Amino acid sequence: MRTLNFLIKFKRKFSSIFRSFLSILLEYISLKFKFLNFYFRILNINYFKYLEFSDYHFKKYKLAENFEDLLCKIFNLVKYKKLNIYLIKIFFFLINYSSNRIFYKNFIKEYIQNCDFDFNKLPNLFPFVVGPFIEVGDYRMADTLILILRKKKDYFFQRKVGLYSERSHLTAIGHLCLFSYYLKSREIKFIGKDNSSFLYNKLNISNNLFFEIIKSKAKEIGVTIEETSKEYDYLSTEDHEMELWPCQDKNKYFFAREMHGLVEKKWGEIYNCNAFYKVDSKLIEKAEEILRSFKLLQSNKWFVGIHLRTSKDKRTLRNASFENVLNICNFIKDRGGEVVFTGTNNFMNLISNKNIYFLNELGVGKTENQLLQLYVWSKATFFIGNQSGGTHPPSLFGTPTIWIDVHPTVQARHPSELDTILPKRVFDLTNNKLLTFEESNSDLHFKCQTESEHLASISNYKVLPADKYSIQKVLEFYISKYVYQTENLNDDLFDNSQFVPQKLGANYKI
Repeated sequence: MRTLNFLIKFKRKFSSIFRSFLSILLEYISLKFKFLNFYFRILNINYFKYLEFSDYHFKKYKLAENFEDLLCKIFNLVKYKKLNIYLIKIFFFLINYSSNRIFYKNFIKEYIQNCDFDFNKLPNLFPFVVGPFIEVGDYRMADTLILILRKKKDYFFQRKVGLYSERSHLTAIGHLCLFSYYLKSREIKFIGKDNSSFLYNKLNISNNLFFEIIKSKAKEIGVTIEETSKEYDYLSTEDHEMELWPCQDKNKYFFAREMHGLVEKKWGEIYNCNAFYKVDSKLIEKAEEILRSFKLLQSNKWFVGIHLRTSKDKRTLRNASFENVLNICNFIKDRGGEVVFTGTNNFMNLISNKNIYFLNELGVGKTENQLLQLYVWSKATFFIGNQSGGTHPPSLFGTPTIWIDVHPTVQARHPSELDTILPKRVFDLTNNKLLTFEESNSDLHFKCQTESEHLASISNYKVLPADKYSIQKVLEFYISKYVYQTENLNDDLFDNSQFVPQKLGANYKI
């Protein structure tokens, strides 16, 4: 089995390296060989380059007179040529940097609405049609296209609204949590009758112990989830729909993220409880046995769980500030607490500090690591994390969570009223000022909501970490409330009167 897994990983890595080499070669050819077909060249040049080209470069490579001229040429290809989803992706991305953006957006809505998609032959269209707008930070346009595509797909298959053997929910930890909010809605019959079904492959489940808890709850409330041996492929024709919840009674879809806070509040009122899931006492005992063997959390002090996104990819604006994390660790230690990092490898040599632990550095097996994650999610005094899947689970176990350095903010508000969100700050380089939270979430400044530091820079925005003094105030509040259990605390520090994506959910500290 290990040999097979190694071969699969090797094959994927080799395939990725080969594709990267081929794309670099094709781009070089497309730039240098100016006599080649324009259509071929456009498809093989990285569209990020066009944002960096001056008029001189467009003329030098004989692509166009300038950026707007290039976009006009691509527009005509999209309008009059046969459907090409790769060309669509390029065009949908580039229009966001055009002075004629409103015209192109209106065209796109009509174009997608009138497109005769054969959903049996096309891959998942989300990365090609919706993805470009999410990439630049325009979530409102993305939502418009999500709905259009879903309705067209249902009409094509002549079916009622619903999720049909959906494949993406039962995969990564964040996705499993989004599925959990769906289960909450089903348990209280929030969206009425719904026969949606879900598929999973054990190889794609990120935390098997967490999944078993979820699967048990799904069975209890009659939600259909079935196992498949078919390999997961996000680009397949299968159903990959985590953004929408179906409502058969009204024959329409609701955006899931707009329902989360409503469901959370309604579920809490019905059950008078914050914890949707509970960890079996035998698992807790086993986790405590492992912790004792490593002499972790044996001081009887209170402790905080932390999970951070530290990926070095194209979405680094979702990552937390290391400086903020270091300050948080010191703040907690100074007040007598301990820190346990889940799903995060040691960084800045924090592991050498007393009372700071990393589960990933214990050298335990995958199952033991997952067990310890469950323990921290459910037993921590409170939890801290950023815009990452691993920050979602604690709320489902009733653990209050502080979300630090959150970005982007326009697309969602985390559901639990026990939680607090501290967004990153946005500096507008064009006007030389910090944007207010409302301004940074407005249509005018949609480009600042990108997850790409490079794209933010191109659009003259600098995304800065959350204010450290605001973080300290929230930490003081949580320690007072959940460690010392102080009553009648002043919660005026929160900024819930500000513009927020959804009405209900976590507190904001701007």
